[in-house]
Amino acid sequence: VVGGVPGQPVYSAATGGYVGGLWPQWEDLMTQGGRRRSPPAFCAANGDSDPFVWRERVEGMLEGYCSQFLWEKGVGHDFPASWRRYLVHWAKELCGGLLR
Repeated sequence: VVGGVPGQPVYSAATGGYVGGLWPQWEDLMTQGGRRRSPPAFCAANGDSDPFVWRERVEGMLEGYCSQFLWEKGVGHDFPASWRRYLVHWAKELCGGLLR
C-alpha cells in the first residue's frame, strides 16, 4: 500500500478544500488467504498528519497480515522520495533478493 489507504473526502467549494470523508469498507476487499502458500504482505507509508489516511482504520484492516508501517511525524498528504526508498528496500527484503 503506497501512500496510504484513504477515506474519501469530498471537495467543498464553500471551504475551498476537502472536508469530511467516509471509510469505503476496504476490509471487505481483503483476501482471507484461501489457497495461498503465504499470506499477502503490506507496507504502508504515510504521514501522521495526513487528514485523509485514518491510522487506526488502516492498522486495524491490516492486522493479522504480514504488515510493516511507516508513519512519518509531521508529514501530511505527501509522498517524499524517502518513502520510495523505504518501500523499495522493503520489497527487496520481502522478495529475498529477487528484485534489483
